[in-house]
Amino acid sequence: MIGLGLGLTSYQTEGFSPKDVQPARLELWAAFRQGLVLDGTKVVKWYDQSYKNNDLVQTTGSNSPEFIPATGDIDFDGLTDRLDLTNSIDLVQFTMFFIIDPQVETTMGVAGSASDECVRVYQGGQTDRVTVKGTAGDSDQSNLTQDIPSRMFLLTVSRDAPSSTDNVKVYFNGSEVTDTVRDSMDPVALTIAQIGTVSNNFLPFNGLINEVVIYSTLLTTTEREAVEKNILERNS
Repeated sequence: MIGLGLGLTSYQTEGFSPKDVQPARLELWAAFRQGLVLDGTKVVKWYDQSYKNNDLVQTTGSNSPEFIPATGDIDFDGLTDRLDLTNSIDLVQFTMFFIIDPQVETTMGVAGSASDECVRVYQGGQTDRVTVKGTAGDSDQSNLTQDIPSRMFLLTVSRDAPSSTDNVKVYFNGSEVTDTVRDSMDPVALTIAQIGTVSNNFLPFNGLINEVVIYSTLLTTTEREAVEKNILERNS
């Protein structure tokens, strides 16, 4: 890892990691405190720890999120901060993991590429709402079984593409909270090109995003739980 201006320490994970699960389908792993390149305290690059070399970059200083050395958090300002993927990811089946701390109750894009291709939290300002949008439709999880935590937590979202009925599931810290009357999502590609926004300055994320793991497949329960355990342990 290269640190510009701060001389950061690389925190390596021993033993199991997300690369041990479906490595050919692991499209992106931006790991907590790993692979960060800084300009002062601004994150200009976050190296992908998967085998795909799909790094997150930001070449415009005013759009770079802030790294907080004391905690290792990456703070997105809710205005212009975002990170761009080196190569966009087209997802039909997927399992996505995000360590986030949304700090306002408003619609925010965690990841996406366009208004109709994204993962959003607090959709419409509802505390129990996560929306996953794809080109041909969306899964509006508007009645989750609990509110989105008002602290750092692990958000997991998965889609089983072959089925168009109740095929999206949402988990908080490994516990399923999917809408009791689940909306399904048509099995078409959902493209992810940016982290910390839906698209450029549209519905930017206000809060912390400390880790991102994206698979282009539906993990089994055992696989998903192993990845969640590893992410939660690493992020304390």
